[in-house]
Amino acid sequence: TGFVTKYTNAGAALDYLCITDGRWPGYLVEVPKSASSSFQTWQLPAVDLSKEGMLYPIGAGDTVAAGTLAAWQYLHHGSGDNFFGVVPSKIGKRLSERKAEWSEGVSSEDEGYKMATAFAFGLACGSASCLQQENSVFEVDDAVKFFGGMASPVIQ
Repeated sequence: TGFVTKYTNAGAALDYLCITDGRWPGYLVEVPKSASSSFQTWQLPAVDLSKEGMLYPIGAGDTVAAGTLAAWQYLHHGSGDNFFGVVPSKIGKRLSERKAEWSEGVSSEDEGYKMATAFAFGLACGSASCLQQENSVFEVDDAVKFFGGMASPVIQ
C-alpha cells in the first residue's frame, strides 16, 4: 500500500502492474483504488527455456508488453465486426478459451482473469522472442505453444 499512499493518484491512473523477472515467475498486481484496500496478486509461471539452446533475451520485455496489450485488446473488445486489432481470430479464440478455463467458477465481471490471461500471453510472446536472434521478433507458433503449456495463474 506504500505505492498507493505515496502516489495518491495511482489508483485512478493504473489498474494493474505487470512484473517480469527473467526465468522466474511473473506477477500481475491489481492496484487498489485506495490505501485501505488490499492488493490482489496473481503469480504466472515462467516458460522453461532451459532446453532451448542459445537464448537472446534482448527485447523480450518489449515483446511481453506488446503481446500483453494485443491480447488485452482482443479480450476486452472482443472479435465483433467492428473490432480492429492485431490478434488473428485463431489466436483470439485460444485466448478466450484459456480465459474461460482459468476463470471457471469466477464472476464473469472479474477483470483480473482477463488481464492475467493477457499477461500470460505476453509472457509467452516474450519467451518466444528469446529464441530469435533479432530483438523483439518471435514465431507466433512458439508463443501459442508456450501459452498452451502454461499452468493457471495462482492468486496469492
